[in-house]
Amino acid sequence: MKIENEKLLLSSAFNPRDYEGLKPDQKEMLALFARSFSILEVVQHFFSKRQLVSFKSLHELILLLLKKNAIANISFHEYFLGASKAQTQSEQVGFFDRMAEKILEIQSVKKIDKSKIKEIPFFRSLTPELQDIFLQHSTVVPVSAGITFCQEGSKQRSLLVLLSGQATVYKRDESGKMNKVIVLSEGSLFGEAAFFFGTDRSATVVADKDCQVLVIKYIPEVYDNLIKKDKAKQLQSRIWTIHALLKADTFRSLPQECFDALIFAGELKSFKPKTVICKQGEVGETCYVIIQGAVDVVKNLKFVSRLEQGDCFGELALMMNQGIRTASIHTAGEGIVLEIHRNQFYKMLSENLLLACEFEKLAIERTLENQRLQN
Repeated sequence: MKIENEKLLLSSAFNPRDYEGLKPDQKEMLALFARSFSILEVVQHFFSKRQLVSFKSLHELILLLLKKNAIANISFHEYFLGASKAQTQSEQVGFFDRMAEKILEIQSVKKIDKSKIKEIPFFRSLTPELQDIFLQHSTVVPVSAGITFCQEGSKQRSLLVLLSGQATVYKRDESGKMNKVIVLSEGSLFGEAAFFFGTDRSATVVADKDCQVLVIKYIPEVYDNLIKKDKAKQLQSRIWTIHALLKADTFRSLPQECFDALIFAGELKSFKPKTVICKQGEVGETCYVIIQGAVDVVKNLKFVSRLEQGDCFGELALMMNQGIRTASIHTAGEGIVLEIHRNQFYKMLSENLLLACEFEKLAIERTLENQRLQN
């Protein structure tokens, strides 16, 4: 059961006098928890009154109750105090960094712990049948820093997963010049177009550091019937989304279930250069995560900043600004965004409190930045 769905039970250590200094919304939340409401039910209670809940206040209340040992649920102690401790130790160390530490211990193919590899986001999103088939036909290859292990234009068809280290993707322009496209971090997949659709390699990948790469060999008699064209497109889109989320420190530090919720949220939308995705002053019904490409933030007809892969926008209208867009978003070129509708956004946040806190933190930071620009 997800932690957000579990009924919160107050322990015998709970003393109402310890919480007299709570904020008004926290007092209302506490009253609901006293009736054994779950986190999800508390959020839905506020939504039913057409009030936006402060996920930060909710999270702080839960941590306070835990600190005073006022929650009887052992699962709450493990989930929230564990996440809090990890964040205190290092705000930038998230699931993928911990995964890298585990996988770096691998010294040979025979010692691979497949259960750990299955925790990588792409593998978690597959059915158990596909997980096993992919791993049956895979090996781990050590790649030294500076080595090119994927060459643009080649016909090599394996799917590659960066288990540890760092690599950079380069692509030639019309003049033949190699241009840096993106930096790959642990958990990233590449070579998906060649693997799923049989196209030539579209870019070159060079190891920036010593790497461990999982090579999933393409076997026609296995994959041609197993992965049809529509399924291949779904998997490719999933890989693109994972790449983008891995770029954002905000999302990298989230628990697995929160990260997975984002992978399956919303719908991928392509855009052309100079497209206006959001217009300042309009009512916002959606928020976005940039999967590929970049967008420009324009406020009062003036350029403010550029957002790139892994950045999100549009959340301010859904969380802080009475639904009104505070800036326009213009595309800088072709690209892809993950579009999440208001209802789906609220549902996702109500079911993933730590994810909700991160979005709210971002919205608050941007609100303060907007106020600074106005002064």
